[in-house]
Amino acid sequence: LKFALKMRAAMRKNCAERIKSFLEECARRAGAVKAVKNFCYQSVKVQKAWRRYAATLHAQLGTLTLQYDKLVRKKRSVDAFLSDEQKVVWMKKMRDRLMEIARQTTNAGQRELERKASSVDGGGEKGSALRGDGEDGIVNIDFDVKRGVLRENLRARKRAHAADVDAWRATCADIDRRLEENQTMQEARALLGLGAEDAAAEDEAHKFFFADIEEKPPKPRFRVLCRTEELTELITTGLMETADRIAAGLDIDPRISVEKLEKQRAAKAAAERAKLLAS
Repeated sequence: LKFALKMRAAMRKNCAERIKSFLEECARRAGAVKAVKNFCYQSVKVQKAWRRYAATLHAQLGTLTLQYDKLVRKKRSVDAFLSDEQKVVWMKKMRDRLMEIARQTTNAGQRELERKASSVDGGGEKGSALRGDGEDGIVNIDFDVKRGVLRENLRARKRAHAADVDAWRATCADIDRRLEENQTMQEARALLGLGAEDAAAEDEAHKFFFADIEEKPPKPRFRVLCRTEELTELITTGLMETADRIAAGLDIDPRISVEKLEKQRAAKAAAERAKLLAS
């Protein structure tokens, strides 16, 4: 009997150990599975947040681009955006371009343009980019340059706005702290029986304690659109950077991204080469 009891106790202990090890293994694996699921969930959240931010940024840049183009069409001349010193530098960089525009106004130049357009499929992409498609043929700003200038300006203004919001929060926290200190002082005076006897005197005491505390300022608001003076400086920057690209012999296009077109052409050429190698 004693031996049987020992065997039963050993069997119960063995079964308990197996159940314990089984539960520990389940808990360990469940933790790993939970960690993977949590990682996937957090990744989806980050992707959704990034897509929302990208959509917002795209809309803001589109709005700034419309404002930018509107001011360029309104002025229609580089004289409205460049100072005398800047105009001298700009004309040196744009010398070949200005000569080309002047040549296009002649009959021979018009015939040459028609011959180039008929000899190139799609109307001569490179020639049209170098000629420019503006109303006066001069105030043309490259699309990539324009987007880059506007993007940097938007980022700088967002950083400045974030600093203003941080300062506003610090000011509000300081006001709340001072209000809480004065309110505690008022309550302490009331507990000690040092309060005023009538309501009018209590109001005067309240005004005395809170007279040096100003009201909370309104929260800074972010403006997507630029002021005219700031936008004029951005157009000046765009004109000078576009002139640098033209002086370097690079293609420009005021309507579409040249860099994107070059990437698409490179990808298309690589796909064609891969197709030839596979065949």
